[in-house]
Amino acid sequence: MKHRVGILADDITGGNDIGVMMAKKGYRAGVFSLKRQPCFSTALWTELDCVVLDLDCRLDTPQRASEKTCQAMKLLSPLGCDVLCGKTCSVFRGNVGAHLETMRMQLGGCGMVVVGFPKNGRTTLHGEHYVNGVPLRQTMFANDPIHPMQENSLLKILAKQSGRRVNSYPLEWLDLEAQERKTHLARLRLESDFIIFDVRDQRDLRILAQMLSDEPFICGSSALWEELPDAWGDASPQVTASCDWQDDTGVLLAAGSLTLPTKNQVAYLLKNGVQGFCLPTWELFDDARREQIMEELTASLSVCISRGQDALLYTAQEAAQVALTKEQGYQQGMDDSAVGRCVSATLSAVCRGVLEATHARKLVVAGGDTSAAVSERIGVDEMRILDEIEPGVPVMLGRGRRLQELLLVYKSGSFGSQVFLQKSAELLRRLARTKQARG
Repeated sequence: MKHRVGILADDITGGNDIGVMMAKKGYRAGVFSLKRQPCFSTALWTELDCVVLDLDCRLDTPQRASEKTCQAMKLLSPLGCDVLCGKTCSVFRGNVGAHLETMRMQLGGCGMVVVGFPKNGRTTLHGEHYVNGVPLRQTMFANDPIHPMQENSLLKILAKQSGRRVNSYPLEWLDLEAQERKTHLARLRLESDFIIFDVRDQRDLRILAQMLSDEPFICGSSALWEELPDAWGDASPQVTASCDWQDDTGVLLAAGSLTLPTKNQVAYLLKNGVQGFCLPTWELFDDARREQIMEELTASLSVCISRGQDALLYTAQEAAQVALTKEQGYQQGMDDSAVGRCVSATLSAVCRGVLEATHARKLVVAGGDTSAAVSERIGVDEMRILDEIEPGVPVMLGRGRRLQELLLVYKSGSFGSQVFLQKSAELLRRLARTKQARG
């Protein structure tokens, strides 16, 4: 019998990320949004081995993040989970302290924190975090508009946010014999509320999976969860669902992230002939103009999609355009978070309009905040993991009480190769048994 796993993720793409790690090992995994809780029955969870709850708390105040965590813990309590996970961003953005400490206070003991994700370039060395070999504070995440990462030390970040004792399990101990590793862990546990483990590569993750296989509370990125089922002896061949319908419309792609990987993915699509429509974000702060823009984009995108052509909706990406967008928002009394919500709300409204107008059932979204906004706007109550496209990004079946079943891809802005969006569109067409139409 498989371990029953409950996962509290701080955003939707992170929830999908860890869900696909479990699905690859034969777990029946489903992802649910906490804010949609009145729309789904927790009775469905008894059919699953792994239940993932998206708290969407990364942009909240610490107090609100803690409240959501408490709510989610109560929902999961009747399942009697063997292991609970506090899923965080793989570069530790957001309310990691409030989220993880709230879980720890309810569970007791010491939280095991593994943030490294080598397959996506995230490593931890002596408690300091790197992205593709570059110290965290020197990467694009240092300029995050909401959570600028100006500190390399994961220990300092978590200690400051949680107010608890945080210690490091260094890479040198990972190279020792198994019994020596356990001895060091036992000693460190006595003086820690959280332990952050170094991670250099996938081998380290396999070692950690064996070390932590009996732990009831594990935090961090999704990477360790690719190895834990093997350490538990639970892994089995992946059982993938499939759609039993055909959709002859095109694939709707939407990109709201301003990260370099997403910019490169958008540029690749446009270069290779996908019809693109740019959302002029600096014009969204006049209500009448915003409505006009949404109507025009919905109509133009719907024409392409209904003809069986793929179409891309993307936010303005040039630095001057982004700066102008912020300035227009500031003049309306908004801060950066409010500006981001306005942009995401507009993009998600257009996506909903296109899906309703065309009855399309294939959607790809780039950007964590954008994915959350789109998912809420179109009414997704539940997502079942089908398969992994690239490390940490799955294709899913989205379902809702007022929504026809559709194929979904929600991608973190910082994940994916240059060809990811194109690869996703091709996969969705294969799954829905449709061919790409040409303009």
